[in-house]
Amino acid sequence: MDTSRKVAELLQDTDGLREALATELRPQSGSPLHIHGLAIDYFRQSPTRIVAQYTLDLESGDGLRDAQIITLAHFTDGRIERQWKRMRADAPDADEPVGRFRLPGARFSEALQSIIQVFPFDARVPGLRRIVAGGPDVRDLISRAGDEEIVSWQADVVRYRPDMRAMARVDYTVRSDGQDVPRRVFAK
Repeated sequence: MDTSRKVAELLQDTDGLREALATELRPQSGSPLHIHGLAIDYFRQSPTRIVAQYTLDLESGDGLRDAQIITLAHFTDGRIERQWKRMRADAPDADEPVGRFRLPGARFSEALQSIIQVFPFDARVPGLRRIVAGGPDVRDLISRAGDEEIVSWQADVVRYRPDMRAMARVDYTVRSDGQDVPRRVFAK
């Protein structure tokens, strides 16, 4: 339990966590990222689990700078490794790169004794990744049975709580009768 108390304190310490994440977050290219800022968006602690969501202001070595949402989950009853193995079995694509920084979707941090998930990867909300990316199955759902050609796709998540729910505003353009027609839907 002492380890869990230290983890809970670290997950609420923005400066300490920024230092820890600087060594934990590595794009698949291996180049380091600079964390300019870190904000706590959500923090929940129960007797058996801690879940925290953060927005990071990241910059890559090639000058790309943007916000990135990450989630950390720590299990206080010593089952973190079991949960990680279960997640890996349920989501074999967890190590595939996501987002503009091409970070692995999820990984286990030995130093933080936590599972790090990089938005839009969320093992408990598997459809989120397909909605943000505009996967073929999602596009078919909204393009009137596939009769219209979708020529652009921009999904912005307007509400997200780790492991629970998400809502995305999807602005897309369809080509209909030779004209581009903008449309908007919300996906929950």
